[in-house]
Amino acid sequence: MRFRWTERTDGEDTDRSDIDLVGLQNELIKKVAASGKPTILILVNGRPLGVEWAAEHLPAIVEAWAPGMYGGQAVAEILYGKVNPTAKLPITIPRSVGQLQMIYNHKPSQYFHPYVVKPSTPLYPFGFGLSYTTYKYENLKLDKTETGVGGNVNVSVKVTNSGSRDGVEIVQLYIRDKFSCVTRPVKELKDFARVALKAGESKVVNFTITSDKLAFYDQKMKWQVEPGEFIVMVGSSSEDSALLKESFWIR
Repeated sequence: MRFRWTERTDGEDTDRSDIDLVGLQNELIKKVAASGKPTILILVNGRPLGVEWAAEHLPAIVEAWAPGMYGGQAVAEILYGKVNPTAKLPITIPRSVGQLQMIYNHKPSQYFHPYVVKPSTPLYPFGFGLSYTTYKYENLKLDKTETGVGGNVNVSVKVTNSGSRDGVEIVQLYIRDKFSCVTRPVKELKDFARVALKAGESKVVNFTITSDKLAFYDQKMKWQVEPGEFIVMVGSSSEDSALLKESFWIR
């Protein structure tokens, strides 16, 4: 996957095949940040951008994507605190062009050999997103640890708005098939719930894991649920440190 554009430098065309900000935008960000004034970067874009320096040096980044004709108003309402942002990233944001294959639902062996000059982690993981409040996850429970093929498993987790602002959290449920006849991803998003929480409020969020959330195509391209152990992960993003984990067995 390659992105390509041509920019003018000293009257000559220069071929660029990377995901850096175009032209002198990175230099502009650094100059503004060097002024000592609190600086927030607002990205209006249609693809992931390499903003590692900004992520490490600026207090906040607003990912606006292509927000349309009311985008300016929407961003202003977020910056002035009239709206508490709730969105989560629908993709993984890489650190540089060398990480363009960085995905959350990769195979277990994908990062067996780490990157030499960069961390083997994305700049921002799939499902990540901040707001003006914080959330605490606890008491992840399954109603059973074993079930048969075609059976359901009910999942519950307690989510608390631990900050001082009302907000909406997007609770995410991931599943991993630990052992299988074909290689399966380390995690896959299988469900999510938008939960409105006032400051200090707690709610128990429930999910039902049905057989269709566990099925996959085997070597013979048969859609099936295979007996074995399944790991359930619930949290605020796909990042391992943000997830609570429990497991159950299909017998």
